[in-house]
Amino acid sequence: MTYESMLLKLEELIYTKINALTLSYMKDKEPFPLLPNGHFSPIEIGDSWGEVFDCAWFKLLGRIPPHEGNLVLLADIGGEGLVYQNNPEHPHLQAR
Repeated sequence: MTYESMLLKLEELIYTKINALTLSYMKDKEPFPLLPNGHFSPIEIGDSWGEVFDCAWFKLLGRIPPHEGNLVLLADIGGEGLVYQNNPEHPHLQAR
């Protein structure tokens, strides 16, 4: 068993998938401090979203069923990350 396959197996044992998300992104060659007006394009898991040093905003949409305890999103975007959430309807959702 490879190290990568062992990590995937551990993730499956620790985390339970509760719902799928719809993914989209908007990319640019320059980092931008605020979300620009633009078009988000659909993207699927495993797709390439840019080249080295490209910057992008990702939008993840989905429904969260009633649950107890904490929720975790596992996301490998292949680079640095920052979570931004601006949803006045759900101010209790937080990025940590």
